[in-house]
Amino acid sequence: MTKALIVEAAPTLGGSLTSIELVIRHGKSMKLEFGLMSLFDPQPYLDIPLRSYMMSDTTHVHHQIEQFFYVLDTLIGESYDALILNNIVDANFPALIAGIMARKPILQFVRAFERKSKLWSALSPFVDTFVAVSEAIKEHLLSMNVPHEKILLAPEGIAYKARKSEWDAQQLKQSLSLPQEAKTISFLGRIVPWKGTELFVQTALQSIEQTPQLHALIIGEAPPEQMDYMRSLQALVAQRGMQERIHFLGAVPPEEVYPLLRGTDLMLHTSIEPEPFGRVILESMSVGTPVLSSSYGGPEEIITHREDGLLCPGADAQTLAAQVNWFFATPERREQMGTKSRETAQTKFSEASCASPVLEWLTDVAPTLDKHFKTQRLIKMLPLKRFLPNPRL
Repeated sequence: MTKALIVEAAPTLGGSLTSIELVIRHGKSMKLEFGLMSLFDPQPYLDIPLRSYMMSDTTHVHHQIEQFFYVLDTLIGESYDALILNNIVDANFPALIAGIMARKPILQFVRAFERKSKLWSALSPFVDTFVAVSEAIKEHLLSMNVPHEKILLAPEGIAYKARKSEWDAQQLKQSLSLPQEAKTISFLGRIVPWKGTELFVQTALQSIEQTPQLHALIIGEAPPEQMDYMRSLQALVAQRGMQERIHFLGAVPPEEVYPLLRGTDLMLHTSIEPEPFGRVILESMSVGTPVLSSSYGGPEEIITHREDGLLCPGADAQTLAAQVNWFFATPERREQMGTKSRETAQTKFSEASCASPVLEWLTDVAPTLDKHFKTQRLIKMLPLKRFLPNPRL
């Protein structure tokens, strides 16, 4: 029976962990075993019984060393057969080095555009397989001279249970005390410059001029280093006297995300830099809410313009606002687009689209791989236990 240790390096719950849930759940149905090592307790979010481990972050060198020994000790001591790294190489390098030392097959999810750093150049050749979550990521890896045969394409998938939502537009309006005739657009994500929150606000300000019943919802929060950025957006809204029309909802619990999306008429995805995939687009489409997106990177692979959503090559506020106003001016197309968006999410990006390629690698490819590194003697000499805390859950 194949056992795989997954190392999740993200500091908070996000798409990277919720998508790996599909691999774990479907893999367990195939009698595969998984361990999950993360910076926080994943059990409340995954609802899947599995062996889990807590680890320190890698902010400081001593944490990086501690994580290296912890992963190495776990891989060897608990007889894992393969290592799955659930972020980019730079974020996972202590675990990656541990996998190399333990001579385990290594699969590296790539969920962002890697930088060709010295660390990347030194460690990437030891990764057996890279999982690109979009064609955009795959092309980027090829441009960084990763061999084609080492790249596995596995677009994000959405867990079926996550799509269940009983809310509708009227319930959303009631919960936010909006007029029943209100039309709603939403932004969902971290409030940071590259996600285009300012572009969303500017688009909302222009759209409201043409669609008087429009209300805009900003769902998410700013990290500590971007609080000034968020306050500047709130000041802009106040300066224009639009506090009653543009609403900053802050962070919401995971269980409220899908109801909010389902109750929204149109979700805007306004990233101003190429998006590795655009998971929030898929989440919105999965509950039948169409998306208007700037067409950088991954979104072009998800949305078919004016069939299951809208793409905007220009990505300026005036062009986006024109698309918003067209959407609300054509109610028959709006309803068709919502139906089609749900179909796209459920068929083209099903659970199997993410899980199957990885599970095939675990069952068919990983057992054939062999690390030709002369490290067994070194591993036996390392007094691993002396260096390790005992943070197992």
